[in-house]
Amino acid sequence: MSTPDKSSQAGPTPRVAREAGAAVLLLAAPAAIVLARLGLGDEVPDPVATHWSGAGTADGSTALATYTVTVAVLAALAALAGLAVLVGRRGRVGRAESVAVAAWAGALLATTYAGTLVASRGASSAAEVPMPWWLVVAVLAVPLAVGSSAYLLVPRSRPDASAVLAADTIELAEGERAVWVGSASSRPVLVGGLVVATLGLAVALVRPGIGLGVLAVGLLLVAVQRVTVRVDEGGVTIAWGLGRWPRWRHRLASLEAAEAREMLEPLAWGGWGYRVTPTGRACIVRRGPGLVLRRHGAVPVAVTVDDPEQAAGLVNAYLRRRAAAGRTGG
Repeated sequence: MSTPDKSSQAGPTPRVAREAGAAVLLLAAPAAIVLARLGLGDEVPDPVATHWSGAGTADGSTALATYTVTVAVLAALAALAGLAVLVGRRGRVGRAESVAVAAWAGALLATTYAGTLVASRGASSAAEVPMPWWLVVAVLAVPLAVGSSAYLLVPRSRPDASAVLAADTIELAEGERAVWVGSASSRPVLVGGLVVATLGLAVALVRPGIGLGVLAVGLLLVAVQRVTVRVDEGGVTIAWGLGRWPRWRHRLASLEAAEAREMLEPLAWGGWGYRVTPTGRACIVRRGPGLVLRRHGAVPVAVTVDDPEQAAGLVNAYLRRRAAAGRTGG
């Protein structure tokens, strides 16, 4: 008698089941739009109310067919984008966040569409449809719940999964001082800032108020597209922008160790820019090598910087000398 193949009888793994649940949430949005149209489309005015004034009076409408197709296509694109990330980016940092955003966007479209049709049910014209209070609550709560559920369902990679590079071995003699300065910059942010600034100058010729605001945004992007790291005997200074301000100083006494990382994933640390998350604090201008500072009793600090091996080596050298001085009472 042959022994049954246990592997063929086993159900889906928890990981597969969770991913399937996330896929269902993604596909639920376009499905809900289709069901709402089939169930309520014959009971609402055409055109249907799609915008309300601050007083809750309908002041805008759209042909039902146009509204349905537009919302359904956008929801389908959000679902496809989320599914592409879910299937094609296994093991990548930021996967859960991307799927959650796609699920939230689809749910927002579906809730708005279905809620609008429910509110318009039985009305003879769009102008008769007031904005119900429950629609505002639903549009805020339902997408948030769906996006949060998708985030919790998708298995995530740990931010610390990136390879730790071997820090340069540096030995400092008693009283010897060394300084290391490095930086990292984002070419896309620089180019984007220049484009926005140029656009602002052009717009300022016609609309000075708007143009100067756009110009300011562009110049800000140009100014903050670089981060600089300085390591010296006192600790580590992280400075932002071309003017090296604002800056943060991490004293040597507050540090446990430094690590050079082969790859800092922005989404693992909360995104680009200066971020404060439960994972740690970070100054991220691009995806790539970086320095991670382990601190006594506090979350780590990460910063993108070129050639972090030398920076980590010097920080650890200062820490070893400080520890040796403490043991000898020096």
